[in-house]
Amino acid sequence: MSKVDLKDVLGVVAVIAIVVFMVRSSIDDARKDRAQRRSSAAGRDIVYDGVAHRPRSALWTGLVLLWLGGNAATAVLLVGYFPGSWRMPLAAGTAVVAVTLLLLGVRSLTDHARTEHVAGRVLQRHITYHGEDDQTRQYWIAVDDGSGVSRIRGTAVSRMDYERVVTGATVRLHVTPRGRQVKFVEVLALPGPANEFPGEHAALFPRGVDDLKVAPARAAAVLGSPVELAAVPVAVAGARRYVYVPAGTRLTGDRSGGPYLQITEADEPDAAAGVDRLAAERGGKSPRWRSGDRGVIDYGSRAYVVSWGRGVLVVEGHGESHAGSGVSHLAYTLKPPKR
Repeated sequence: MSKVDLKDVLGVVAVIAIVVFMVRSSIDDARKDRAQRRSSAAGRDIVYDGVAHRPRSALWTGLVLLWLGGNAATAVLLVGYFPGSWRMPLAAGTAVVAVTLLLLGVRSLTDHARTEHVAGRVLQRHITYHGEDDQTRQYWIAVDDGSGVSRIRGTAVSRMDYERVVTGATVRLHVTPRGRQVKFVEVLALPGPANEFPGEHAALFPRGVDDLKVAPARAAAVLGSPVELAAVPVAVAGARRYVYVPAGTRLTGDRSGGPYLQITEADEPDAAAGVDRLAAERGGKSPRWRSGDRGVIDYGSRAYVVSWGRGVLVVEGHGESHAGSGVSHLAYTLKPPKR
């Protein structure tokens, strides 16, 4: 075989290999996308598919169609510049296009102006990821409206509405009749507390929530949902621990099977050293805190020690997506007491 022939063969092989690789990548991406759009909860199949959340899409579509229809209607006036045999067909065709566009525009605007209501219980919250490095997120909730169907189609919502509900919440969706775009999610009821606070650890929190250095609003921002909290024991004398979880989520020990935010506090050096040691063990590191230190120690595994001199505050846990990022932000933006 000549040298030229060998190059041709290698070129063909390379092209085939590239094509096969691209086809396999496309198939894998399609399977991944399909997998993240299928789920189940409470014995129901859930499909997260359809148009993205664009509550003003009907408004903008209607305005564009009216503009095009107006232009088409104006174009009828130009028919007189064409030869006589063309005028009637052109006028009729242009008029049909103009009327069709105007009617569609009015229909879209009417859809935007009207509102229907769908009430039910949230069976599941879900996020789908798209684009390069999965940077684009779409937020969904699956609502059981009591119709008894076995398959429920998820509803696309804004991130703000998504973070206002939890699984088990009762909501009322304000949607457009045709496009089913959600204008607003009305939260009718959140699940009742599944944990007690302060419970048997009442002596550690004599003022209740006022004693917490991480307020519920900060925890809700990290977990991306309404929260409840529970006090849990910690094996360090003089320290106290509490855990935030999405409302209605029962704790097992001091952890949750899903998103959680655990805070451990110690106000005196001896207790602070013990709490730091536990955080270091959690991250597989050696203890590094010393009395008088200020700042944040990152022990990995989502555990951060915030030190203010005599005491420490340990933050650990994870949210629903990009685990640890919200916890890290919280640790580095907390303002501990000056003592």
